[in-house]
Amino acid sequence: MLSSIERTNKSPIPQNLKEFYSDFKILSETSYYSNYSVMSKGGNREYIARILKIDSSFVQEDYDIAAKMFIREALQIGMSLGPDAIVLESFEVEDKKMGFVMRDCTPLKSLKDQSSLDIEKLIKDVISEMSDLYDKMGLSEMNINPESISFSKNRSKFFVGDWFSGVPEKSNLKGTRIHNDSIEKKPDTDIYKAPELLQSGDQLAPEPATTRAAEYYAVGLIALEMCKTGQDIVKLPQIAKVDSGMYDIILKALVEDGIKHSEKVKEMIGILLAREPATRLRIEVTLGISRQSIDRWRAPSVAQPFTNEERKDSERISQSNKMLILC
Repeated sequence: MLSSIERTNKSPIPQNLKEFYSDFKILSETSYYSNYSVMSKGGNREYIARILKIDSSFVQEDYDIAAKMFIREALQIGMSLGPDAIVLESFEVEDKKMGFVMRDCTPLKSLKDQSSLDIEKLIKDVISEMSDLYDKMGLSEMNINPESISFSKNRSKFFVGDWFSGVPEKSNLKGTRIHNDSIEKKPDTDIYKAPELLQSGDQLAPEPATTRAAEYYAVGLIALEMCKTGQDIVKLPQIAKVDSGMYDIILKALVEDGIKHSEKVKEMIGILLAREPATRLRIEVTLGISRQSIDRWRAPSVAQPFTNEERKDSERISQSNKMLILC
């Protein structure tokens, strides 16, 4: 059965993806793409489809940059999770529509069992990948939230998406100019802002270390949220803004008594949620991240074998693509 988004003429989903996948249901949205749960029509197996949001103001303002970012993120997923993370033959470009299907890559927000997550690995994976994106890709001021972080269960790997959300007007990607008014923000992602952002009216200082520290704070809030302490994370930055002394007391109590995880996890969350931005940058030292050699975190991914259903889906789409080429 076709969903409303599949039936509409304004659907951003390429037609060929609709031929082989059905039941498109939105799991999460970023500034320029959406993640959907989908079912393969032949094998009746669930996948994740990533579709470019051609109706977003960001994509409409500069499609070439949006398409380039979309493809780069897809390449990063393949490099980080292994060549079979993406169903290669599913990658489609139709006019300005663009999309592909992934195996086992679920947005953090949509995970059904968040309580069993490895919080230490979540922090390590996200911080190391963010450092990589800062230093090798020249990115900054990423909007880090549960919709921009995904998890691969089979590979036990967390990774960062929506690289350019929240980027102010400036030359960013080594020659790419991004306009702040073209980035779409969701109200529910604002709760992951660092205290200094609230104090400065969202105007970040230009120093890269300042923006990096603010984004690390967001990682700390997400990790705390996944720990299920019962603490309302929305209030923490607000408390830090009005009463720094009280904030330090609450944070210490949370770390020592509220978090039911290892001492290492407590230490990392304590550093990430420190009131002073400079203190948060110590997480790189704690994790042993060398900004000159981030690749040491990137052990070669071991490709997971296809299941029989996945192999049938892959062969079916490949055969169809061959017929389209011959025609």
